[in-house]
Amino acid sequence: MEKTIIHKRKTFSPRATLGEVFIEDKHFCYTLEDVVRKAGEKTYGKTAIPDMEYYVDITYSPKYKRDMIILYNAENYTVTDGVATWSGIRVHGGNNVEDTLGCVLVGYNKYKETIYKRADRELVKIVKKWINRGYKVNWRITNEEI
Repeated sequence: MEKTIIHKRKTFSPRATLGEVFIEDKHFCYTLEDVVRKAGEKTYGKTAIPDMEYYVDITYSPKYKRDMIILYNAENYTVTDGVATWSGIRVHGGNNVEDTLGCVLVGYNKYKETIYKRADRELVKIVKKWINRGYKVNWRITNEEI
């Protein structure tokens, strides 16, 4: 049994990447990430993770002092595109690209390159419910236009 969260990246600028999250085919929230770069091109803290499918888990974040979603596709909760590696990729609230550090920010509202009214806590509740019911949860990122 699986559940997949769909994350469609839709707007690409030299500073940020904006998109939407869909749960069970319904719009849930907006996303804000760092810049999407070519495979293997990575600037620490300023590069979005690659468009692919990730495993989802809920782990305790010592930095934020609460349970949070973590995305990964390799050992030790890391992300790799086969060349570059990211670690600690969380899904959390924030408002602008300076808040990302490679993570996916989620919010219910957006204005230009800003998102607000954080959606991460509700998303954690949904994912926890699915995991507790025995589902394997995935997060699929697609680049709609580049």
